[in-house]
Amino acid sequence: SGILADEDTGTDPRTPAAIMLHGALRALRTQDSEWLTGWLRDPAFGPEFGPVEQGFFPHSETKTIDSLVTLIKSRSYYLTSSPERRREIEERIRELATVHPELKSGNTFELPYVTVVFTTVRN
Repeated sequence: SGILADEDTGTDPRTPAAIMLHGALRALRTQDSEWLTGWLRDPAFGPEFGPVEQGFFPHSETKTIDSLVTLIKSRSYYLTSSPERRREIEERIRELATVHPELKSGNTFELPYVTVVFTTVRN
């Protein structure tokens, strides 16, 4: 059909909880230079394709600190870390729950996401 589409989902970088979470993780993710903006970069699919259109679809998931730790434990930077580094990551996330007002106020919190969709048509 000549149409190319790509999508990715990440936490919404505009929210205080996501900013703090990404800040905590950024200090621990030494091998990922595009820690926050990489998935929002303006893609280029090559000269065979026309202009790229973007769509943004916000949504959220209800999390607990335990489910947030479980989510982090599924990420490659965690899985490839040493046991000591894994403990440090888990401790940082749990510390976040004790200092951030949106996280320490209750048992659950909303973790906002944005799904970004890019589409283009073959010339």
